[in-house]
Amino acid sequence: AEALAQARPYAVGNHLAFWPPGLPGALALTMVATGAREWAPLLMNLALFVAGVLLVRQLAIRIVGHERALVVVALVALWPNWILLSGIAAKELLLLVLLTGAVVVHLTFVSRPRPAPAAALGCGTLIGAASLTQPSCLLLAGIFPVYEWLRGGGANVAWRVALPVLLGASAIVIPWTVRNYVVL
Repeated sequence: AEALAQARPYAVGNHLAFWPPGLPGALALTMVATGAREWAPLLMNLALFVAGVLLVRQLAIRIVGHERALVVVALVALWPNWILLSGIAAKELLLLVLLTGAVVVHLTFVSRPRPAPAAALGCGTLIGAASLTQPSCLLLAGIFPVYEWLRGGGANVAWRVALPVLLGASAIVIPWTVRNYVVL
């Protein structure tokens, strides 16, 4: 992350493409703002935690209503893993924000009678960023069109969601894939 913050090439040890760049990239953005301070991961985690709890709240309100959402928020806020990871540069909080953000964007702007293509593109972009943090998350890009199809939107709506979601995810993942091809 420190190398990225200083505009040096991405590498982990002698490996140029072994680890996904999502977490180091997020930490590099924090270091650009704060300098390479030892508390930079703690600051990043604090910001991600607050954003994650707010996104979980939005999602919980949509699913279980305002009153029950407070219970969900309390469970997330007091979850022991979040407390134990607070000062460690770990991908979990970043994934919480990216994946929950993608679901909130989808349910708010895409999953409606006339889906918003720009929001679906944003949803895909968040999934792409999550994929650069945890590569298996790329499979989640297929969840959103399947959800729309299963909830009665039919194939037409599923395709109108699938194309921008896949385009958004591809716009994030393909440049990194090309970069890996070039350096390896």
